[in-house]
Amino acid sequence: MPAPIDQSSRIRNPSAPRKGVSFRSSLLRNLILLILLLSSATLTISYFGAQRAMRFLCKDLVVSRTERLESELRRFFEPVPLQLALIEDWVQQGLLEDFEPATLNPLLAPILAKSTHISSINAGDAEGNGQMLLRTGDTWTNRSVTPGTPARFRQGKIHGTPLKEWTESVDYDPRTRPWYQLAMSQPPGEDEVVWTEPYTFFTTREPGITASVRAHRPSAKEIVLAVDVLLKDISAMTQSLEISPKGFAFVIDHQGQLVGLPKNERFENEKVRNESYLKHPRDLGIPVMSEVFLKATAQYGLKLSEHGYPKIEQLDPAKIRPFFWKSDGRGWWSYLRPLQGKNSPHLWIGVAVPEEDFLGELRQQQKQLLTLFLLALAVGTLISLQLAKRYSKPIEDLIGQSERLTRLDTTGTEMAPSGILELAQLGDAHERMRVALDSFARYVPDDVVRELLKNGEAAVIGGKSLSISILFTDIKGFSALSEKLSPMELTHHMAEYFDAMIGIIRQHHGTVDKLIGDAIVAFWGAPTPSETHAHDAVRSAWECHLKLQELAEAWKRRGLPPLPTRFGLATGVVVVGNVGSPSRLSYTALGDSMNLASRLEGANSFYSSWILASESTVREAGEEFVWRQLDRVRVKGRNEPESIYELLGPQDSLSDAIRSRKKAYESAFTAYLARDFSTAVQILETLPEDASAVRLTGICRDYLESPPPPDWDGVFQFQSKS
Repeated sequence: MPAPIDQSSRIRNPSAPRKGVSFRSSLLRNLILLILLLSSATLTISYFGAQRAMRFLCKDLVVSRTERLESELRRFFEPVPLQLALIEDWVQQGLLEDFEPATLNPLLAPILAKSTHISSINAGDAEGNGQMLLRTGDTWTNRSVTPGTPARFRQGKIHGTPLKEWTESVDYDPRTRPWYQLAMSQPPGEDEVVWTEPYTFFTTREPGITASVRAHRPSAKEIVLAVDVLLKDISAMTQSLEISPKGFAFVIDHQGQLVGLPKNERFENEKVRNESYLKHPRDLGIPVMSEVFLKATAQYGLKLSEHGYPKIEQLDPAKIRPFFWKSDGRGWWSYLRPLQGKNSPHLWIGVAVPEEDFLGELRQQQKQLLTLFLLALAVGTLISLQLAKRYSKPIEDLIGQSERLTRLDTTGTEMAPSGILELAQLGDAHERMRVALDSFARYVPDDVVRELLKNGEAAVIGGKSLSISILFTDIKGFSALSEKLSPMELTHHMAEYFDAMIGIIRQHHGTVDKLIGDAIVAFWGAPTPSETHAHDAVRSAWECHLKLQELAEAWKRRGLPPLPTRFGLATGVVVVGNVGSPSRLSYTALGDSMNLASRLEGANSFYSSWILASESTVREAGEEFVWRQLDRVRVKGRNEPESIYELLGPQDSLSDAIRSRKKAYESAFTAYLARDFSTAVQILETLPEDASAVRLTGICRDYLESPPPPDWDGVFQFQSKS
């Protein structure tokens, strides 16, 4: 028999009787009237009518995608004429009269710094004098050209003063450049912004387009101002635009040459990408791009050039409309039209979208149209409002709690009461799921669970190679300690210990892999990658060491034994992922560095140390910490020797005495490796209270009495795993 319902419990007994009507009965009772009212209307909706509506919707959707592309391009290009207008205004005010870098750079450099879509700003006059300000990363380069003299170059940081200057002979005359000639060809009094055809820039040898304008200085000398835009920046925009899951966008000039590349895996290669600019789509080696233009040629009635390419400039605007075509049995919708907008370059934009990308959205639109039709009916509206009021609140509460669960937020909230049996049962089931997930999260690394929930993935067997830092801990003398406490006392004592240790590890972004008896295994750098995983691991070990010293005093006052803990740290590439069987998984790391961290933890007992780390950990942890090289060892399972280091503490808190002992020990160790055992003994005898120094002193004295063989390399061989 089921247990009676506990009214104080947060989870109600699902078998307990509830008052109310079932969701199905309530829904059927209210929908019967709607069915009677709408049956005549629904019978008139035919298959062919739906297909026709779908085709119209496809056209609208491909047009909307194209308009979105056009809107993005306008936003991309619109700042360029505005910047030119600003510079032209400065020219007319006489601010750029002397045409010298000292005047130009302070005005133009801020524009270049803030306008990431602009690669360079140029100016030239009728005498052949020219100025260029070019941005390369966070560096600007200024080139001053005067006929008959070498060009002067200045270079510096975007927000700084020039770092270096030099002269160089350059065969450059601004009057021969397309942007200058195009601006000067405008009729007098019509000083509008003009755009060049795509061409290769003189300085960077990169393809792009230029906007230029003729400006008048107070001295009546005309100059031409120009702003360069790289095709790679246009392509970055077209490739980043999410047209549809499998659709793509592109931009061409009136000759059909590619200005903005479509999103395609071929263009992930920089060399291929650079070679594809200003090519005709037919020459890219991408079948669907070739077919788009073949279909556009037929659809729009385009004539072919002498090279067999469609003449885009002859496209009749009256024929511009979306068109449907098929490739390998797959339906596509495409649209090609000129870029609209004042002061925009003369370019053509196009999109191509597989019909299958629209199906889900089109079905959703059909449902929305049907919903709008239903809402138009007065009776249907009244009934829908009543149903929404009765059903929506409990469902919204469940949705909100489900959203929190996806973030592993398992705090419970009260659900709005509902008279619908199924909704109440669903709320109970959801609450049980929340409690189960809350319990489950305590057994596995919560970072891993959050990652799975965030991505909507199931945990499956698999892993990947990552560079991480690993920590192994072990309590010194735990077996003897555990015999002195009752099971309950030991459990509570260890709970307080683990809470402190794990709290510090998580505070520094560590993932607790597992607890093995009194030992903790943790790592940094997975599942969330980190550039500072070694530093975080070392910082965690040191803070745990200090925290245990603090807790030891508190435990002593309560009559509890201290829990001195040894730490082993290693950094390296391991396999991180889900390991186990399909029925039982563990998120862990496997590899040589895991074994090394375990060996180093065990080596603490041999060297009378507390925190040992591998050379890779010391190297990647940075200069915040002070280390002492204790030895060179060859641990079991590894052929290569490993330098091991003892953590002495942070740089900013280390005493002079500890620094002095470190220096003395390492000097002795250097002499030891050089077989100068007598010198090593003399130094080590100044450290009588240092256990590691005492150990090394004994070894040196043994070697003084019985020298090691000639091939001795100073590497200590660990025969055991600890």
